[in-house]
Amino acid sequence: VRNGVVTIFQDFYDHPRMPFKMKYDARKTVQWKVPPDTVDYPIVLPIFIEGLREVLPMYETLAFAGALELIRRGGDRRVVPVLPKLIQPLKRALESRDPNTLRKALQTLQVMARSGAMLGEALVPYYRQILPVLNMFRSQKSMSMSRDDMDYRLGRNIGALIDETLGVLENMEERT
Repeated sequence: VRNGVVTIFQDFYDHPRMPFKMKYDARKTVQWKVPPDTVDYPIVLPIFIEGLREVLPMYETLAFAGALELIRRGGDRRVVPVLPKLIQPLKRALESRDPNTLRKALQTLQVMARSGAMLGEALVPYYRQILPVLNMFRSQKSMSMSRDDMDYRLGRNIGALIDETLGVLENMEERT
């Protein structure tokens, strides 16, 4: 297991009352046991965000896909009230130093910022917790990886993704 990370997502995935499971089709998508619009966002969405740090393929795919789907479906009405519960798990994912986890966290942050006018605005007070982490990695774009390593190329792409994410956040801030 990369970085030895096991999150609560695994425990909840195996719990019979969780409203989702993996659909093993070509895309490995989330299969909802209940309509996604009836999911208890204050419970389930933070678990998906915590799961962004998962490194086992089944869990990482499901956590990432589920987080994005709930954010897109929930928008302002469902996600803004839960936002305070999402920041710490998102920050832990950003601080992970794992390029794949960092990529998922950055993409999730972009989707959050774009999923509703109020959601983008609601993120602004949390910038002081998120931006220092992004700036740290932005100044170390290669994240100390060797040029021969596949992860080096991922690291270079992480730098571009950080810049893109900062641009999305800046655009959201200008709209408010």
